[in-house]
Amino acid sequence: MPKRFLSGLVVAWVLLAATASAGHAAAWIQWGSGPQIDLVLVEIPLSERESTLERYVYQIGPDWYDYADYEFPLNCDYPEHLTATGGGDSFLDGSGDPIYVRIGQGVYNTGTESWADYHIRTRDGGYPYKVYGSWWPAWNISSSSDGQGWDCVIGPGGMKVGPGMTLYNEFWIRVDPAVNQFTLETWPTVPEPSMLLTLGAGLAALGAGIRLRRNSK
Repeated sequence: MPKRFLSGLVVAWVLLAATASAGHAAAWIQWGSGPQIDLVLVEIPLSERESTLERYVYQIGPDWYDYADYEFPLNCDYPEHLTATGGGDSFLDGSGDPIYVRIGQGVYNTGTESWADYHIRTRDGGYPYKVYGSWWPAWNISSSSDGQGWDCVIGPGGMKVGPGMTLYNEFWIRVDPAVNQFTLETWPTVPEPSMLLTLGAGLAALGAGIRLRRNSK
């Protein structure tokens, strides 16, 4: 057999092997009872990586820079919780490498309350990895006390997400390579009426104290 033909076979085999290892089976995500949406495996540009392990990530759509490709529109009416599940054979590739899923959400406030906080929790094989990209409004984001997600709280002078407005957020989760699924739960909160009453009572007491001091002079 000609040497050139043999080398051609070797190259073809290597290409097929590489495709087999990188071309995983389908992965998907599903919000509530909605349809399953296919996730696309994309390579992270070298300039965007924060870790040597961040080579590939699953997301909605193939375009890394196009928000429309991975931002999923959702409707929410406080105190509703939005639940997403994910799965697929691709999460069981056997490599043991970290598996990342990049999630971008545009959550539309269909209710009558203004949101002041937003919460994200990962469960059932999913773990929080990092927040990423643009959030609007630019709230203060911190890891949750249970280590399973993030709490996003409006800062001093910040803007609430009022009725008819949309909260945009983006984050990554890490999926346990030993399982083939994850669960994600997100929900907004508003200032509790009891907190507002306490704040109002405190301000009233402060005002009364100031008046008493003035009258005593």
